Amino acid sequence: MGFRPGLALCTLIVEPRHPSPFAFFDKLRIAPPLYVEPDFIAYVLEKVPRAQTAELIHFFMGIFWKASVHPWRKADPNPWIDLGPFSEPIRKFLRGESGFPEKVALTITVLPPPVTLVAFHPPYETIGPDPIFHLYVSGFNCTLFIGDNIPPENALGSIHWPPHHLMVVDNAAQIKKKFRDPYEAANKLGKAKPIPSPPSHK
Repeated sequence: MGFRPGLALCTLIVEPRHPSPFAFFDKLRIAPPLYVEPDFIAYVLEKVPRAQTAELIHFFMGIFWKASVHPWRKADPNPWIDLGPFSEPIRKFLRGESGFPEKVALTITVLPPPVTLVAFHPPYETIGPDPIFHLYVSGFNCTLFIGDNIPPENALGSIHWPPHHLMVVDNAAQIKKKFRDPYEAANKLGKAKPIPSPPSHK
């Protein structure tokens, strides 16, 4: 996986000493899954009690957009990411002036407890035919696809599509390593000074 240069990211990743509550996962757990695979479980948010799908979409899209217009860093005046011509359609969507933008897809993967990584990692971009942006907020791993070359499975799996509003729980082996490694790689590329992880508690 390649990363855009110029990143300067800081991440705090902690494995909780005790299993920490994850209210959204608890909502998913009581809903009937759409399908179950060895490495993941897919849910239809329409069947999840009080899922607040619209609010989830708005919240995560808002973080991506804000990271494209605000630096969030004292030492660097440049925003974290560049959404290019998609910035304005996303802004209008967030303001309620238009629907979800065309040629945009947002997928959200949930990490099951007790391995929820307590972290916030600002959006960063990976290199591909079209820009792909990633964001992690404790328990939620979000990927934003923009452009003409969105893989069909990601376009169809975008959380905004009714009636499914699809969300996936990742049950892959070594799940902590799977999610930690890409973000740490982004930090190293950007010559960041990440916050040291505390000793793990077993």
